[in-house]
Amino acid sequence: MVTTASAPSSAWWRRASKASTLVLDLLHVLEKLCKARYVFHPEGKPRPAALVRERAERILGGGVSQVVKGLRQLVTKRRLRGDKAKTLLDVSAYYYRNRERMGYDVYLNNGWPIAVNRPGFLGGSVPWK
Repeated sequence: MVTTASAPSSAWWRRASKASTLVLDLLHVLEKLCKARYVFHPEGKPRPAALVRERAERILGGGVSQVVKGLRQLVTKRRLRGDKAKTLLDVSAYYYRNRERMGYDVYLNNGWPIAVNRPGFLGGSVPWK
């Protein structure tokens, strides 16, 4: 059995993991990635999708650890401080904690669902352009 969910509690994950393979909802993952993008491109300004698209492709290809490392390196290399650093470190920590539920390359190869259907979600919360 495969269970796809977004942001359930730790207790929920522990109970569900005994009966099924747990998949972190990809749309939830992308929403977090958009928060990282806003560090470099504030809301309301034109937002190039390169940061989100490139990292989403890595995540889908099984490279969650590479994305975590890259986000942490951005903080160091760009000498980010304050809210900007906190945002990137929070997103990278979230991905690191959930990396076992983000094996999207395997899930897709097995034909398993990687997102919960929510009409209109991509149009509002995860802008691609």
